[in-house]
Amino acid sequence: MKDPKETMEVEEKGTGKYNQNGSEKKLRKYFHSECYKNHLKDKEFKEKEIKELDELYQYLITLHKIDALDGRMMERIQDFRNGTIKVKNQKIKKYKNGVTYSKMLQTYQFIEDKLKKVHEYKHLEPGWQEFTYFFGTMVNSLNEVQHVMKKQAKETAIKETVVKKNIASQTESDYSTPVNKKKKDELDISNFL
Repeated sequence: MKDPKETMEVEEKGTGKYNQNGSEKKLRKYFHSECYKNHLKDKEFKEKEIKELDELYQYLITLHKIDALDGRMMERIQDFRNGTIKVKNQKIKKYKNGVTYSKMLQTYQFIEDKLKKVHEYKHLEPGWQEFTYFFGTMVNSLNEVQHVMKKQAKETAIKETVVKKNIASQTESDYSTPVNKKKKDELDISNFL
C-alpha cells in the first residue's frame, strides 16, 4: 500500500543535469518513517566502512612503499572483509562474519615491527609477493592480536577501578580521622610523678 508523499520522508540530491529553465534536476527518494531510520543507519555504517577502508589503504601504501594497491590486492582485502575465499575462480563463504577493516589495520600496526624484520632475512619482490606474505602474516596474527587487545583493555579497566576505589577510600579516611587530637603516649610516666 502506498502512502501519500506528504507523510513520507524524502531525501533529495542533485543529479548534475539541468532543466530547461536552468534549475538543477533533483533525484528524490521517498521512505516510510521506519524504513528511513533503517536507511540512515545503513548509510552511516557504509560511511564508517569507507573511512576505515581508506585508513587501511593509506597504511598499506606506506607499508609496502607503492603508489597504489592493484585489483588483486583489493580483492583479497574485500574477500577477507566479507568472509569469503576464492577457490578455482569461485568465491566460497568460509567465515560466518568477515573481519572489519579497523581490526585488520590494528593487526597490521601491532605486527609492523615483525613485518619490517622480514625484509632483513627474506627477499620478497615488492608488490604482489610482498603483499601476500604480509597479508598472510596479518591473517595468522589476527586472533593473537585481538586476544592481546582484550587483555590490555581488561587490565586498563581493572586499574581504573582500583584507582577509583583508592581515591574513594582515601577521601573517606581523610574525613574520618580526627584533626588535632593528642595521642596518649604509652611511655608517658608523668602520672607516676
